[in-house]
Amino acid sequence: MFNKYFIVLILLSPCLEAKVNKNQIDSSSQMIECSSTREYVTALEYLRERKEFQMEEGVARDLANKVSDGCSGAGKRFIQSTSLLLKAGLDSRNALEVALKLAKTDDKVVDNFSHLFKLTFTPNYLDLSVGEALDVAIKLSLEFKGEQLQAKNDFQKLVDFCISTKGLDLPKNKCSELAVRITKLGEYYKNGVAKSFFEIFDFLNSKRGGNQTMSNVLKLAETVVAFGPLGVENFITAYKYATSEKGMNLDESKSIDFSLSMAKKTIRNL
Repeated sequence: MFNKYFIVLILLSPCLEAKVNKNQIDSSSQMIECSSTREYVTALEYLRERKEFQMEEGVARDLANKVSDGCSGAGKRFIQSTSLLLKAGLDSRNALEVALKLAKTDDKVVDNFSHLFKLTFTPNYLDLSVGEALDVAIKLSLEFKGEQLQAKNDFQKLVDFCISTKGLDLPKNKCSELAVRITKLGEYYKNGVAKSFFEIFDFLNSKRGGNQTMSNVLKLAETVVAFGPLGVENFITAYKYATSEKGMNLDESKSIDFSLSMAKKTIRNL
């Protein structure tokens, strides 16, 4: 009796397994097909070809296998990123580590990473060190939660403003730090916050905004723009009302405090 049921179970198990797998596939809301073998071979042949890696075959195969996890296009993304970083002078270990992370993203992230890295590293623009340029590129691509194009556009607009003699005329490294912080504030807003930053900056830096000192303008503008475009609008409207004789007729300090309190109420967690 035992043998009979055991044989039946063996005969049925492939059918049961097929049924389970079919149900798993049918219930998947997002399924894509990947050219995993092509990505593996592409990465492995590249690692074998580049003698500077001095990589044992087993290590190269393991790394190629991880690259293939990135689905179609991963091999190309891996090679493109590694080559860029090596050419800039980054050591091979860190170059491969970053390139593997990029291989597992998509072309938009890699394109943005490459653009930002070149922009910040090139001598005739920000001229940052390879480490500083890498940090900027990672924060605004791999670690950026919003749209990649938005990050690229906001960062470049902010940098153009803060290194210009007609803008803030900041040292290049300080300009980069400011531009990264402001750009990151916009990752949850559809159109970013560069435009809103310029709006609040111009307001605070004018008679309408009380002719603040430059350090205070930058500090306040960064604080307010964190609440998004509507937060900037709320702050400016509140400030005008607070300082108006027909409004609240408050002094400068109290007007700022009131306006900030209104800006903070822009974001409401439901």
